[in-house]
Parts: sequence; structure tokens; C-alpha cells
Amino acid sequence: FKAINPSLISSPPPSTEESGHDVCYLGPNGEKDSEHLIYCRDLPEGMRAMVGSWYIHPERHVIEYVAFVAISSIIIRVL
Repeated sequence: FKAINPSLISSPPPSTEESGHDVCYLGPNGEKDSEHLIYCRDLPEGMRAMVGSWYIHPERHVIEYVAFVAISSIIIRVL
């Protein structure tokens, strides 16, 4: 996803504020200097959990897709 959105950090931020300076996003072009960073404390309430949703690996997307199709197929056959 970094190629599409360079402002993403390499891993999701912690679920709760740890240091008071937890970074949720880099600058628009991937800048790491403090004037361009977006800190998690600056996000609206409840948005911190949404940051991690960008970090599902492509392999996990495939596994979830296959599992969803398999379970849906079984349910359709049973009905």
C-alpha cells in the first residue's frame, strides 16, 4: 500500500496511546519530519481503530475471500 499511499506507516499504531506522540500517518509524500506527521492524538475519537484496517496483508485478503466463498457456498447448498 505504500506505493499507493506513501503516508501510511509501516505497521499499525498501538490500540491505545502509549507515548503521547504515537504517529498514525506520515506526511503526504512519506515525510517523517514532525511538522508533516499526523499524530494519533489529533484524530477524531474512534478513528484510531480505523488506521489499522489499512494494514491487512494481501495474503489475508485472499484467505478471507476464500473462506467467505466456501462458507457461503456451504450455506447455500444446505438451504
